[in-house]
Amino acid sequence: MEVKVSVAIPSYEYNGKGVRYLSHIFRTIKFQTINEVEVVIADQSIDDNIQKFCEDNIFDLNIVYKRDIVNRGDVAANTNLAMDMASGEIVKLMY
Repeated sequence: MEVKVSVAIPSYEYNGKGVRYLSHIFRTIKFQTINEVEVVIADQSIDDNIQKFCEDNIFDLNIVYKRDIVNRGDVAANTNLAMDMASGEIVKLMY
């Protein structure tokens, strides 16, 4: 599949609400009309809840996941990582 749109999401655990926020974003992406989409997650979480959620992939999305604990707390580094991993013609950044 040729990726037309990359949705780049820098993430972390958001005080235990990270999976809930991602679930909402994933649901929104799933119901778009374009199918050639990848969802890029750069994760600086202290736990593995977001990683497990992405691995479960209950929305059947094309998910590219990377955990970044080295730069934890550096929002710019997390954003840059998400953008760097994106391969689509169009990149949409979502927080």
